Amino acid sequence: MMSPTDLPTVCLLGSPRRDCNSDTLAARFAQQAVRYGAPTSTFALSELSYSGCENLFRCKTDLDHCGQTDDLTRVLAAVSRAQVLVLASPVYFTSVTGQLKLAIDRFFSFFVPDYPTADIKSRLTSGRHLVFLQTQGEPEDRYAGLMESFSASFKGLGFDQHHLVRAWSVRHPGDINANSDVLRECDTIASQIYGSCRRNQGKAEVTEAAICATTTAMPFMSDRQTNSDNDSGERCRKLQNSGREETACATPYSLKLCCLPC
Repeated sequence: MMSPTDLPTVCLLGSPRRDCNSDTLAARFAQQAVRYGAPTSTFALSELSYSGCENLFRCKTDLDHCGQTDDLTRVLAAVSRAQVLVLASPVYFTSVTGQLKLAIDRFFSFFVPDYPTADIKSRLTSGRHLVFLQTQGEPEDRYAGLMESFSASFKGLGFDQHHLVRAWSVRHPGDINANSDVLRECDTIASQIYGSCRRNQGKAEVTEAAICATTTAMPFMSDRQTNSDNDSGERCRKLQNSGREETACATPYSLKLCCLPC
């Protein structure tokens, strides 16, 4: 049964301005992910040195990954393992920032060589989550379909469960903090993704307890072994943030935040 620890989460910060509104949303979501127990990494793209896709096409010939080597190499490796991908960006000139778009273009390396005709187009497994955090200074009626413009491509990659958090009329750093509805929506999506795993895990544990009780009552099954201590003890997870390593230490029943993930 899947648990939050089986949902590696990667946050890509698209804004060139640190501590902006989209960063704040990403930090809030990442903090919720860590509290549920999901291994979480955050990358501030503006602090990395990389280029967009240079059409080397090596990912479709002699390599199964992007043929370019730069700071985005480790980001792409993290994204390939992510079950939850968070893209956070303000709207710049009707779309995501250039920093984020350059990174997304490199996701082309995740497609298999014969992707135009293949039934399974991606090297990545399906069933993954895409969380799109969009902030904009303009009013609500502008850029409502921005996430949809990327939808088909991400579904083809295996990120077929999409979640949108959108905040409008937020121009200055900190404006997002006054929008309680958007902050609550961010928490709700985190709960839907990670909380459902925890609830399902709890049901599985109850079922296992019932099996154990039945085993005790039935002598011919007494050699059945259970492993109820798999999750005992303290677990430490490393969170990577633009070259910095941050650590969250968790026990099976609580989480101690040593530092924020974003």
